[in-house]
Amino acid sequence: MINEEVILTPVPGFKDYLADTLNGKVFSKKSNKYLLQNAKGTGDDNKYLMTALIDSEGISHPMYLHEIIISSHTGLLKSQWRAIGLEVNHLTKDTKDCSISNLELTSSKGNKASKDKFINAVRLSIVVAEQLRKEFINWTGSKVEWYKMKAEENGVTARSIQNIVLGYTYKEETE
Repeated sequence: MINEEVILTPVPGFKDYLADTLNGKVFSKKSNKYLLQNAKGTGDDNKYLMTALIDSEGISHPMYLHEIIISSHTGLLKSQWRAIGLEVNHLTKDTKDCSISNLELTSSKGNKASKDKFINAVRLSIVVAEQLRKEFINWTGSKVEWYKMKAEENGVTARSIQNIVLGYTYKEETE
């Protein structure tokens, strides 16, 4: 949803950036332009928009656009709302619509329940996870294509396969 009104609000922790929460955009004071205009996206089949914001110490922080918008809207650092177990839910299935009217803070359980497309149909076993890691070692093609192929074969999301391969899930098998 594009709103004609523009109200720029600070992004907590990042003095050089402002957010247009009504329209879901981030403005850089240094470059004097909006970030992520016509961006392709990243993660889960390019469904999410990501950028890196530089803090006052010069440290780069990769953040999704929806996280920036929620932080600016609430006045809270991402670490503050994450510390109490909240994450951002897109109310519609349009994950590139980061207008505040399409976003809410909710629990992980609430987020997953609102979008059945993100819930895996099955829970993979540790044996399957180990086999996937072994298969991936010999893969020479596109990582993303392999994740998608294995996700379809196993009835889970490509992100789930990626997390297994990277050792984010089923950690007991990678230690």
